Amino acid sequence: MLDQILVAGLFFALLICLIFTNWPAVWIFVCAMLVTYFFGLVETAQVLDKATNVGVVTLVLLLLVSIGLEKLPWLSRLSHKLITPSYAASVVRLGTVTAFFSAFVNNTAVVATLAHTVRSNRHHAKTKLLIPLSYAAILGGTMTLIGTSTNLIVSSFLEDATGSGLAFFDFLVVGATATVLGLIAMLLSSRLLPKGSMEPLDIKEFVIEAEVGEASSLIGKSILENRLRDLEDLFLVEIVRGSYLISPVTPQEHIEAGDKLIFSGDITRVQALEEFDGLRLFAVEEGLLQENMIEVIVMPNAAIEGKTVKESAFRSVFDAAVVGIRRGGKRLSGKLGNITIQAGDNMMLAIGPDFHERKNLDKNFVVINDAVGDVKTTPLQNMVVTGGLVLVIALATL
Repeated sequence: MLDQILVAGLFFALLICLIFTNWPAVWIFVCAMLVTYFFGLVETAQVLDKATNVGVVTLVLLLLVSIGLEKLPWLSRLSHKLITPSYAASVVRLGTVTAFFSAFVNNTAVVATLAHTVRSNRHHAKTKLLIPLSYAAILGGTMTLIGTSTNLIVSSFLEDATGSGLAFFDFLVVGATATVLGLIAMLLSSRLLPKGSMEPLDIKEFVIEAEVGEASSLIGKSILENRLRDLEDLFLVEIVRGSYLISPVTPQEHIEAGDKLIFSGDITRVQALEEFDGLRLFAVEEGLLQENMIEVIVMPNAAIEGKTVKESAFRSVFDAAVVGIRRGGKRLSGKLGNITIQAGDNMMLAIGPDFHERKNLDKNFVVINDAVGDVKTTPLQNMVVTGGLVLVIALATL
């Protein structure tokens, strides 16, 4: 009776920690496992047996291979051929390919690989394709043993109980039928999906550019000394100095003649810059500035969710500065530092040289339209990842 009470209490404590804390899920489960072990609820042999379970090992191998899947050039080239001017054809192509790959590899990797193509396409609003992409990945995962982690775990339980697990294609008939019906349902209900906007974030919506004249009194003084960090609704995010871009800008950076100062925030408050001696305002020009801007979407449960832009310390944490935020298709105005970040926010960032080296990006953002950050793989790496994928699938079918 005591053991049952302990297990029930541990179960509810596990749920509470998962729902109401920001602790990593892996550590919550590890702690729960250790509690059961030290209280004698499980034996050492049982712990080791579960750790070396075939289903768990296969799942881990699939996750490892899926990480490299996102970088495969042949998959990227294939994804760009899926979307056509015809919406119905695009949904069928995208859904079929997504479901097929999701039947063999981690769904998250498939969605991450194809989401960039969906967001950058010029034929249809991304909101019309992202939900079909997500549902196709879910449905495709039901077709095979390794298509979803649930199938693998259930198969391992069945093997422990009966000595024989589920076969690789035991789910195929039911899964394929559900997938086809799901794609048809998405086509028939496509009018219910939000239209959204096909236009990417435009730099000119968010920033003001001002050039420092030769006789300006700002020259030779730091950003702090010139009180350029004390503006109410504008924030200095970058300095263009000839062909050199300074981003993000530190308070100690000194102003030089000819510097182009890039301000973000409420661009309707441009009159605040007219009070500075020797600043000439003009429209932002594309080029170096455009290359240093990237668009991101804040992920659910991101560390910055619920914090203001100022509290998030973008410069120190991400080596970036927030240029603009769009929420629900509308640009947010006012002082950027006081805006509370929400999951799903579309943000334009001015990034520094260390941005892509930060280890916390994947936990906070989905990066869009980021040619700077593309990682090129070698032909050998492509062969290894592809071979690893085929090997894992082959092992799972045995």
